Amino acid sequence: MKQTAKKVAALAFTMMLACMLLTACGQQESSSSSAAEQTETQAASLDVSGLKTLGDVLAVSSYCQGMAYGEESFGGVYQIGDSSVRVTAKMTPELYEQTNALDYNDKDYDKKLSELMSGLELESVEDITAGKIPQETLDTYVGKTGKDMVNDGFAFATYFMYGEDETGVAMTNGYYSYDVIFDAKVTEDDTNDEGASIMDATIKSVEQMGFSAAAFGE
Repeated sequence: MKQTAKKVAALAFTMMLACMLLTACGQQESSSSSAAEQTETQAASLDVSGLKTLGDVLAVSSYCQGMAYGEESFGGVYQIGDSSVRVTAKMTPELYEQTNALDYNDKDYDKKLSELMSGLELESVEDITAGKIPQETLDTYVGKTGKDMVNDGFAFATYFMYGEDETGVAMTNGYYSYDVIFDAKVTEDDTNDEGASIMDATIKSVEQMGFSAAAFGE
């Protein structure tokens, strides 16, 4: 991947997207089978029935993998044990204003944000770990095309690298996002083609990278 390649954001969320600390949150198989079929054999889901509020999640989570919120909704993914747990909740304009009023440079910012949002009652709680496609399955796409991935349930999200001999594209599948490098040159003028330029291009590598907008409630 050349350093001179132009880069654009991998996903454009309409809600404010943030990966920030909340209390204990901190950063830290056959080729013929579809991606969906490959994930069905993974481990059973975590029991999340006891999680009723965001505070419940924060109490057992080791870190926040990502979150987004606006005036009406909240979505986040949290690491609990070996599982990635997706939660959604309703926000209010008043609470949204209170979070925006916090000083991000305040040394107690994380604590104050946690206190404000911990009372959010969860609308949904879901262990999404099984939806992450294993690397050995992703590797089977090398040598195939963008169209092959679409036929297996992936969707084009955006170009994140273009203008060089290789082109980088974010493809989504369920709640996860995947960085795909194609052996193709796409110009800036072609980046509004919704992925048409890479449908017949050969894939050089695929790697899971973050979450799709769907993981945050979009």
